[in-house]
Amino acid sequence: MKIHLKDNKIALYDIESDYRQYLFQYDFRVNLKSGRRFVGIIVGIEDYTYFISLTSKPLRKNGKRRNPRTTVEIYNESHEIIAALLINNMIPVPQGVYKRIDINNDKYKDYLNNEYIYLKKQSTREEIERKINNVVNAVFVKKDEFLTSFCCDYLKLQALCDYLKLQALCDYLKLQALCDQ
Repeated sequence: MKIHLKDNKIALYDIESDYRQYLFQYDFRVNLKSGRRFVGIIVGIEDYTYFISLTSKPLRKNGKRRNPRTTVEIYNESHEIIAALLINNMIPVPQGVYKRIDINNDKYKDYLNNEYIYLKKQSTREEIERKINNVVNAVFVKKDEFLTSFCCDYLKLQALCDYLKLQALCDYLKLQALCDQ
């Protein structure tokens, strides 16, 4: 499966909460983080653009680590775990529902910069791509019941994403037709 980082580099993005709420109506595993900002990275998987969220709570509520097959842990310079990239929560995104974060002008710049420094390492990029490939292969090809039970329903979410893209295209064509009159 063809997997790549957006523009072949790591950057941090924010995603619209309305879009997440829309997807959540169809898949309860879509993370809402009610009222909180949703930060992550953008990757391409085949013909789809996916958003993979970061969590500032790298450990689960019971204090245990998250599943290593679906998580990339993020460390600071002191080698303390500060965040985690949650591959199981990745969601397809149409253009226009995400925007790149200007870390230098962000009120959380110190925290985001620590995450960014770790994410841009070549070894981390390779780990991200390897784990995405493994999760996608396990869910799409092997139909791994364990992973499928806590990963988003990627096929359903892709269909919803396609629907929104088609709806946007129809709206554009209607507007174009009005302008041509």
